[in-house]
Amino acid sequence: MKLNQLLVPFAFLIFMILGFETSYAQEVSIDTSTYTLTLKQEMVTKAGKPVPAMTVNGGIPGPTLTFQEGGYAVIYVKNEMDVETSVHWHGILLPNFFDGVPYLTTPPIQPGETFNPTCSF
Repeated sequence: MKLNQLLVPFAFLIFMILGFETSYAQEVSIDTSTYTLTLKQEMVTKAGKPVPAMTVNGGIPGPTLTFQEGGYAVIYVKNEMDVETSVHWHGILLPNFFDGVPYLTTPPIQPGETFNPTCSF
């Protein structure tokens, strides 16, 4: 059997695989939600008195995050405090590793570090 007789079926097979993957990728639309949450120690006013608190993007409570079912979430959690911390997610079903209980399910986010829990919904 000649080399070109082997290459033609092989090239056709590769074309079909790559062509299928490309067309499939173009047909599927994945909604990606990206958020950056910055955790800081700041003074806030509670009951008329200034008190130290952990803020999320400068506020308490932090922002509401919304996602499309079947979509993909990319979340950056930046710890700009001088102590380690974690984020426990409410209302979201996540793998246990992302649950946010430090030293039990999730490593704490060290000062100056960014944690990136990325998952699909």
